[in-house]
Amino acid sequence: MQHVTGYFTSLPQLVSSDGHRFDVDQLAAALALDVDNFNSRGSGFLLERIADFTLIVTRYRPLSASSYIPTPAYIARKHAVLNVQNFA
Repeated sequence: MQHVTGYFTSLPQLVSSDGHRFDVDQLAAALALDVDNFNSRGSGFLLERIADFTLIVTRYRPLSASSYIPTPAYIARKHAVLNVQNFA
């Protein structure tokens, strides 16, 4: 008998207070697919146990224009950089 450690990850999910809920079924399906892909490469291993499961939750903050920083004069004089000023 041989024991091999496999590392699997899943794609992030958007969860919010306006109806988007954490989808456990999607997470389980993704894990099952990853295990199947791992075994399809000829390993023939069986998943015996999950030793560590980490769930990371972070606040989603999409990128947006927030401020304009003027290009320093010594860079602007080179005429090699275009600094776009966004208007919100």
